[in-house]
Amino acid sequence: MLKYFYCGKIELDFENAIDILKLLIAIDEFGLSILVEHIQEFFINNQLKVDPVGNLKLIFENQSFEALQDLSLEKWYLETRYLEAIFQLRQLDETWL
Repeated sequence: MLKYFYCGKIELDFENAIDILKLLIAIDEFGLSILVEHIQEFFINNQLKVDPVGNLKLIFENQSFEALQDLSLEKWYLETRYLEAIFQLRQLDETWL
């Protein structure tokens, strides 16, 4: 986080969702809303794919992640709808395709 204060940059190459959420809590306490949005987007795009159920559980254990909860559920819902559509397409008769 100090690197962000001095350079205006932060590298998000975390492999552990808990580390990202800890960083998100700390940054939220400093009131850095732009950085909070960036980290939330990173979390949704990268960590939800790794362990969606476990990471959603982590998010919902902390009330301060309300925006992240909404965004994560929305993304998860859209992706499961996409997978459901693919599954349904696979069941169509091949002559229809």
